[in-house]
Amino acid sequence: MGKNHLKKNVVFFTEELKKKAGQGREIIAIFPKAVKNHEFHPFFQAKVDMKTGKLVGFEALCRWIHEGKFIYPDQFIPVLDKEGLIHELDMAIFDETCRAIRSWIDMGLNPPRVSSNFSRKNLFVPDIEEKICRKITENGISNENVEIEITETVKESEYNRLIEFVRNLKENGMHISIDDFGTGYSSLSLIHNIDADVVKIDKSFVDEIPGNHKSEVLIESIINIAERLDMTVIAEGVETLEQGQELMRLGCRNAQGYFYSKPVDYETATELIRNPSFEAIREL
Repeated sequence: MGKNHLKKNVVFFTEELKKKAGQGREIIAIFPKAVKNHEFHPFFQAKVDMKTGKLVGFEALCRWIHEGKFIYPDQFIPVLDKEGLIHELDMAIFDETCRAIRSWIDMGLNPPRVSSNFSRKNLFVPDIEEKICRKITENGISNENVEIEITETVKESEYNRLIEFVRNLKENGMHISIDDFGTGYSSLSLIHNIDADVVKIDKSFVDEIPGNHKSEVLIESIINIAERLDMTVIAEGVETLEQGQELMRLGCRNAQGYFYSKPVDYETATELIRNPSFEAIREL
């Protein structure tokens, strides 16, 4: 516990530590059945064009409902990641996301593109690209309906495989989004070598505006580079009107965050597709 979680040389045993260890073992034990029973659900967070208020996309975020109770991501994702089970979780959420898109189409709706996250642990899963494409085909939707969101915070040893992973998906007509941009090991090299469609400005930059000159310069630089490379820019973690106005001043039109919507369940997302009611932000 000290080495892997608390980063301390000395750890005193407590009932809380005992409880955490027990929870981890329980999660691992019930995980396979939970996947089989479709207990993992995508909750959808809106991506909005701030200039028009138009709904331009969703990000599918994982929520676990077990025996009628929510188990929050910070309780199970670190455990599954440590045990090498995160790939199965990512694929389960991607499958549920594809099912949701299929049902929206069957209702006669026109859902926006939905992004689904894939941990870097997926990079070395055999035939992962084929598995992703197969899920899309099995659910009877188009590659245009989904976007694969990859984290930018990769190790140098994973870098070449990440480039190959993206290239293979792009050859199959997939849309790619780079998450947490600006926080990784080699941001400019990544954006140069990966043919991504979307760059997502990390929340840590957005949190500092307006008012932090350095963050504003960095955000404006990311926007300028991305646009010149024909990439769409989305700012993550937008929580206030002032942040939205500042982002628009810096040249970013698209936002995701609590200012517009928290992650919502399938039924609420369906209503957002039917009747999007997001306000446009007036530029400064």
